[in-house]
Amino acid sequence: RTIIAFLCLTVSAIAFADAKHIELINGADQLNIPVEQLRADATDTVKLYAPYRKANVVFKGYRLTDFLKRHTERGVNTVAITAIDGYQVQLKNINSGSWFLVTHENDQPLNLRTHGPLRLIETDIAGRDTENLSLFDDWIWMIKTIEVVN
Repeated sequence: RTIIAFLCLTVSAIAFADAKHIELINGADQLNIPVEQLRADATDTVKLYAPYRKANVVFKGYRLTDFLKRHTERGVNTVAITAIDGYQVQLKNINSGSWFLVTHENDQPLNLRTHGPLRLIETDIAGRDTENLSLFDDWIWMIKTIEVVN
């Protein structure tokens, strides 16, 4: 039991340490962006119904395409996003989507308990059954890494 408790604490400590930076990988370039900088620089807001919260929420953060242009200085079509727990989503044709990187929810900065430090949502949910959470599997929480694939 002691070993299991130690491993759980170690994994938690690693996850917490990773929550201080977001890693952006663009080919051979690797950029570690401080979460505090992301929070301070976030200016875009969007209000929408959040299926996982079952409420209308004001999200603050960045449009994914704008974030990538700012940090990669080129157009990006496909990204792989990895969460702290290893969950990964690959998004293609991101320029045609309405992807939004969330840093704040209702004016509160995201943290690990609120599925932060960075979360990806889609702002255009028209036509989706918001009670069917499996339709939102590509929303990803606790983002650790964003990798440009193309």
